[in-house]
Amino acid sequence: MDRIAGEADRIAGVTDRLAGEADRTGVVTDRIAGMTDKLGEVADRIAEIVVIFAAIPFVWYFLSKEGMYVFNVDRL
Repeated sequence: MDRIAGEADRIAGVTDRLAGEADRTGVVTDRIAGMTDKLGEVADRIAEIVVIFAAIPFVWYFLSKEGMYVFNVDRL
């Protein structure tokens, strides 16, 4: 019976270690999720900047003489 109790204690110890590893894995997963959220925010900001810079040539053309002629704008 002592041998069975010893094996049960060893299995319980292994189970506890596995539970600790699972907790650590959860912490790492949460950190990765946080980093992914931050990267998403950075990507959104970069996209906003790209849209602004992409619009500059169109605004420049619209404000030019040819653009005003094409869009039938006499004065702004």
